Amino acid sequence: MCRPEHILGHPGFTGTIDMSRPVAVMLVAVVHFLHEDDEAHAAVGALIRAMPPGSFLTLSHATADLLPPSTLAKFGSGQVKGSGSFAGRSHAQVRHFFDDNGLTLVEPGLTIVSDWRPDPGDTPPPAEHVSV
Repeated sequence: MCRPEHILGHPGFTGTIDMSRPVAVMLVAVVHFLHEDDEAHAAVGALIRAMPPGSFLTLSHATADLLPPSTLAKFGSGQVKGSGSFAGRSHAQVRHFFDDNGLTLVEPGLTIVSDWRPDPGDTPPPAEHVSV
C-alpha cells in the first residue's frame, strides 16, 4: 500500500488485470495500517487515478467512533494489545478518501460494515457491538 506504483507495475498485476475495462479495487482492512494521513491519501489516490471509468472502490477502515469512552481510555493507556498498530480514522476522515477523489458513494453510502446491505430479514447488531 505504501508504494502503489509497485502494485500497479507488478507483472502479476499487469499480466492479470485488464485496465482497459472497469475493475473493482478492494481496500478491505488495509488503509488503517497507514498511520500518516498524507501517506494514506496518496496511496489511495494513486490507485483511484489508475482505475478505468466505471470502476468501483471498496474501502473498509477501523474507527474509534463507536467505542465507549472506557474502551478508548484502554487504547490510550496501552492496555489493549496491538493498539498502536493501526490508525482508527473517524467517519469524516474516511469519507475524505472518496470525496477528495471525486467518487460517488453507492447506497447506503459510508456506513458500519454490518449495516452495508444486510440480508433481507436480518437485523444487524447494534453499532456498539460491531466495533468491540
